Amino acid sequence: MLCLYCGNPLPIGRWKYCSIKCRHKWDYIKNKQKYIDNAVNWQKNNPEKYKKIQKKAMYKYVHSDKFRNAIYKNYKNNPQKWRARHNSYYHHIIILKEHNNQCDICKSIDNLEIHHLDYTWDKEGKNNNNLKLNLNKLMVLCKSCHSNQSKKQ
Repeated sequence: MLCLYCGNPLPIGRWKYCSIKCRHKWDYIKNKQKYIDNAVNWQKNNPEKYKKIQKKAMYKYVHSDKFRNAIYKNYKNNPQKWRARHNSYYHHIIILKEHNNQCDICKSIDNLEIHHLDYTWDKEGKNNNNLKLNLNKLMVLCKSCHSNQSKKQ
């Protein structure tokens, strides 16, 4: 006899599936719509719990390397668009990537911060946002090197 899911020969003592994994996959395929309906009903009946779960999942995604690499790729394709549109979190990711995710002084990869070598101010006294992506005026430093660098200036 063969497994209903994968078609492999059944081990001795098994009747329909060669493993528990195959049984669960077959069960999911067979009852897929039922699982989807149950999930939709649960979301409707538990909106607070659902929001918490979504928020947690989004947090994990935003702080993943996959997300950061996607941001960096989009920036490289169209830097002018990204300068105007996105906030400092995205700029931070881009700058770290440009500096190989390590401190420029001690090459540490922990507690990294962005250090501005030169601040430029516009007429209204606000920091110029274009400064953030001018890589010649920025350094990536670990926390200890950043405090030492700030003391020197």
